[in-house]
Amino acid sequence: MASGSQPSSQQRNAVSSRTAKPRSTSGRGAVPISDFCVVCGDRACSHHYYGVAACHGCKCFFWRSVKSKAEYVCRYNGNCEIDINGRNACRSCRFNRCLKAGMQPEAVRPQKTPLNDTQKANRAGNKRAAGKFEDHDSDGSHFDDRDMSASPPNHKKVRLEQAALINSFIQLQKIVDEGDQMPIKRESYSRIDSLIEAFEHPSLLDIYRSKTTYQIRLQRVTAEEMYDCRRRTLVSAFDWIRMIGNIERIANIQDKMHLLRNSYAPLTIFDMSVRTSQTTADPSLLCLPTGITVSKNEDTVSNCFLSKTLIENILDTLIRPMAGLEMDEMEVAMMKAIIVLNSETMGLSHECAMLITKLRDSVHAALYQHCGEQGFTAAAIRFAKLLHIIPKITAIWPSRFSCSRATWSSTFACRRPSCWT
Repeated sequence: MASGSQPSSQQRNAVSSRTAKPRSTSGRGAVPISDFCVVCGDRACSHHYYGVAACHGCKCFFWRSVKSKAEYVCRYNGNCEIDINGRNACRSCRFNRCLKAGMQPEAVRPQKTPLNDTQKANRAGNKRAAGKFEDHDSDGSHFDDRDMSASPPNHKKVRLEQAALINSFIQLQKIVDEGDQMPIKRESYSRIDSLIEAFEHPSLLDIYRSKTTYQIRLQRVTAEEMYDCRRRTLVSAFDWIRMIGNIERIANIQDKMHLLRNSYAPLTIFDMSVRTSQTTADPSLLCLPTGITVSKNEDTVSNCFLSKTLIENILDTLIRPMAGLEMDEMEVAMMKAIIVLNSETMGLSHECAMLITKLRDSVHAALYQHCGEQGFTAAAIRFAKLLHIIPKITAIWPSRFSCSRATWSSTFACRRPSCWT
């Protein structure tokens, strides 16, 4: 269909100073390129819609065009100039400019289910109670940053803080999973007598920081392999406690020890469960972080930190719901952080408990925001399902599956790699 009135010759041929061409960021006081719309050159929204920086007008135009499946035709062979003043002159050229700039049609959410009469009446009543709403142009060109004044004044700051928080957990997860990446030498083993010594000198555990690997290996697990796995899970939990947030500056060693003893079991069970759900669909197999696999149909080795009953409980209770949720890496990292940041851990100092409470609330808010941004129509439901995993884990771990003093001593206090008794 025709796209509207004919653009002037000035719009088609003249070079406007307000085009969408990248603006120089060199020199003092320059504005970053991402602050401007890649389509028309107007000031962009603070959030990247549909994959690129765009103004409210072009964002709304692209959304409406994709939702209505509109087909535009340019009457001037696609040569119309798209800038702030002339972006409404040709819809065809404007839409093509959106696509060339990198806007993603698949990022537009599907149409919501139409409201019934009762829902329409309730919504109308809510609008009347809220007062009058300003009627903006259907093109969305009248939207600018001032239109967002109804949002909290620190909304952008909160979003940036949440993004930084999530990124810190992602990086921490990568560091923990990648390990030291150095070959283990037999002569490098040394005695580590206590948790206190480990927290005072974390580098003593470098030889145990191997890269975590979840895979299917249909071979009977030996006692030595299970002890290797036990050491690796302890070191992973240790590193989460040591590096999460700014606990290193606030918490004392006793606080860290309490957190480790409280979170080792649920953190280890969660990690094994979610990675198993991502690795195999076999309901009888549990994958462990050192590349070995155990089956609930086989007896476990003696003195194993994973009993046959615990393996069965993990497979029967956790794997299926985790597989159904299909958690991404951001959600996995934030769930681990929530497990670690338990302010109700017995023995914590008041200062540490207050810090953990505040940090955990921030993680909750970031996780909820992430659920909504990923296109889930029921963010609250998904958020609740994710958090509901934690009490399930708490209900199945046995009391002996913890990072007690005896567990640490029996795992690390030895001089030879084979002496794990």
